[in-house]
Formats: sequence, structure tokens, C-alpha cells
Amino acid sequence: MLEKSKYTLCKYDKNNKLIYVNDSFLMITGWQYHEVMGKKSRSFCHPDVPESYERFIAAKIDQQGFFNGYSHCIDKYGKSFWLFVDIGGYFGNDGELLGHETIGYTAAGAGVNHFQLLLDSLLAIERKDLGGVDKAYDHLLAYVQSMDVDYDEFVCTIQGVS
Repeated sequence: MLEKSKYTLCKYDKNNKLIYVNDSFLMITGWQYHEVMGKKSRSFCHPDVPESYERFIAAKIDQQGFFNGYSHCIDKYGKSFWLFVDIGGYFGNDGELLGHETIGYTAAGAGVNHFQLLLDSLLAIERKDLGGVDKAYDHLLAYVQSMDVDYDEFVCTIQGVS
């Protein structure tokens, strides 16, 4: 497990291909630098991460330019782990979007447990019938809205941060 002061850093180009990782990322995942360059971010996601959640993340980035939340990942050997991530764009001197970067800190505890249950429910909806991804996405939006806070406050609430 990473110390609280250490973080993973991944940079992706406009095509979502990995162009940089820091040593902490390599340590936690077991990969070598040359093995990960050019891989898409989905390569490091747990296979049970619902498509509806990925759509939600993309929508948050499109709406506000960043995303803060949980990411269920796998290492080189298929072992799962959780990160709390901040995802945002990075820009050239002319203001052009060059890609995005993800900064992650290891996550555990009640927030992860709560989020795992939520992702499990989304995956069950997705697998149930045709149109399941759309239904799961709508379910996620309704769930967050039912918490009577915006998404960022919701994440802080399940992390136990006030």
C-alpha cells in the first residue's frame, strides 16, 4: 500500500494512450515502464467496472473539466486495488487540450465498501437486459440526486469527509 504522501500519476494523450507514469504507479501495479506506454486507461481498470460508471466519469469531465472519485483497478497480475483519483485535462501553452492526467491515492475502508456495492448494483442492471447501460447510468444519476447533494459532496460524504 502506498504511503499517504505518495501518489500515482498517469498522463494520457488525446487518444487516451498512456504517455507517462511515475514510479509509484509502477510499484503498485507491478508493471515496467516500457510495458505500459501506449496502453489505454481501460487496461488498468477492473473488468467489473460498469460501462455506466465510465460514462458518468466522462460526463463529469466534460461538464466541469475534472473528476474526483473512486477507481477500481487491477495490477499486472490481476489483483484488484482501489484508488481515489483526480482526473483532469492538461493543456499546451496555447490552451489546447493535450490529454488528461490521473493522480491517485490508495483507498480503503467504508467509502470503498459503499462504492463497491454501488458499482455492483450498476453492473447487475447493465447485465439484466438490453439497454442496461442506459438504465444503469440513469440509476446512478438518480442515486446521486437522491443524496440531496452534488456528486463531489456525495463522494466526500461516503469518504467520511465533511
